[in-house]
Amino acid sequence: MAKEDENRGASFGPAMGAVEAGSMAKLEALLERMPAEGADEAEIEAFMDEVMALEGGMEVIRSLAGPLGEISVKDECEYVRPVSAARLLVLIAVLETKPRIWRRVSLPADVSFYDLHCAIQDSFGWLDVGEHCFEVREGGEVEVVFKRKPAETEFDEVTSPVSELVLNGVSQFHYLYGTDERWDHLILIEGAAEASREALPKMAGGEGLCPPEGVGGPEGFRQFLEGNHPMAHEYGPELVARIREGGFDLASVRFRDPAESFKG
Repeated sequence: MAKEDENRGASFGPAMGAVEAGSMAKLEALLERMPAEGADEAEIEAFMDEVMALEGGMEVIRSLAGPLGEISVKDECEYVRPVSAARLLVLIAVLETKPRIWRRVSLPADVSFYDLHCAIQDSFGWLDVGEHCFEVREGGEVEVVFKRKPAETEFDEVTSPVSELVLNGVSQFHYLYGTDERWDHLILIEGAAEASREALPKMAGGEGLCPPEGVGGPEGFRQFLEGNHPMAHEYGPELVARIREGGFDLASVRFRDPAESFKG
């Protein structure tokens, strides 16, 4: 699957690159001395520092996502907790909004689309009350869909790893959220992030405050910021001004544990 033409010019950061022969040889040498199970944090971090110095993050991540952790099945619905020490750096931007609203998050390399859904909701401050799905598009057409309780032609977001897309040449796709309104998020896999044993996402950057739920999508949000929307009167001029200015505090984000909030 190729990247969609409409987003090729987006300046959201470097795309993933393949590992060249020299880097693969270095990787093979590194894997021969991979830390054993039960290795301490310092040993793992030193090893990952060497790995992350190689060109082509995704091929490295494919090799490391499984070996550096034990996979634990959470319940009978096949939720698998991410455990990889290798991490992905992911940028998520809400489209058609001004001021620009975006988040940069690092996650374990073996996250599922359900894990990514939880991270998006928490990092933006969405209430997780609307429908959602992930779409891979090509030439403006939807090629692949990931969602909860998928139809016959769709894929299950709980059991589908994000890394599989990237390994098939796809580094950007979309997240749609909202039942009665449509919020389209562009997602870009920017590369490999600093290694960590932390299972939860980590904030790496962001701008803009989350639009009010129920405001009516991007057009309703524009009216809200102009003060020409019923919700603007409910929120009051001070809060509307704060949202218009787009100030965002990274430290205010609290990520849930998807394993604890998951309901099969």
